[in-house]
Amino acid sequence: MNRVRCVAFAVTVLALVLGQGTLFAQNGRGPRQRRAEMKEKIDDDAKLTKKLERYLSDQGFGKLEWKEYTVNPEAKGEPSMLVIFGGQKSAKRPGPDNKPITPVALERAVNYAKSTKGKTIILVPQLVVERKMPGGREMAAVAGISQLVRERATAKGVKPNRVFATGFSMGGHVLWTLLDTDPALFSRALVVGSSGDLEKAGHIKADVRVLHGAEDTSVELAKVQAFVSAVNSKRPNTAALTVLKGKDHSSSEESAYSSSEQWRWLLKP
Repeated sequence: MNRVRCVAFAVTVLALVLGQGTLFAQNGRGPRQRRAEMKEKIDDDAKLTKKLERYLSDQGFGKLEWKEYTVNPEAKGEPSMLVIFGGQKSAKRPGPDNKPITPVALERAVNYAKSTKGKTIILVPQLVVERKMPGGREMAAVAGISQLVRERATAKGVKPNRVFATGFSMGGHVLWTLLDTDPALFSRALVVGSSGDLEKAGHIKADVRVLHGAEDTSVELAKVQAFVSAVNSKRPNTAALTVLKGKDHSSSEESAYSSSEQWRWLLKP
């Protein structure tokens, strides 16, 4: 009996040791794998930035940094302007610890604009955090953006009815705010993964398409539905909501901007 107990005890100890070893191995691989994935992401973004450099036609620094890309610069006809609200580092000057992060929408917009054969100016302002909300959520400031958009549109000969915009997450919230506070700034807008403030839904006049992930836990779908309903209650058929099935906050960005149909609508003549 004692021998059986000893064998059982030894087996238990061995199992625990092997389990700890496996756990250690998994934990040991985790950080390395994350570092490798991060490096791959940085490398991919660097390649994308280099790919898009040939379209970079102007940029500005200072209080509000921005980058401007021109697609089909020699095209005849009326030019269009697309404003992309990416994030805090969308227009940052390159440096060891200050690398720009290319918005997903930028590459997709350039690719689609090339196919239209029309001249398209793409303006990417850098967003600046104004305050932090409960739960750590950051809100970006909108001060100066309307003036920047109008100055660049005028400089490029873009008529007001040919100025469009898109924004994801924090950029989407900035876009909602501008659509309400400056209703004449954009004629069409595509908002992804974001909601606006219910108190700021009464002045929106632009045609708006809203794409939102059904599994988004960062910005709940119910909140977006309520906001879209509030917008349409003031001006019927102003905003149209499409729910992206099976998509969370992150994957909804890729899904929305990979759709050529959305770009066709946003940049249509």
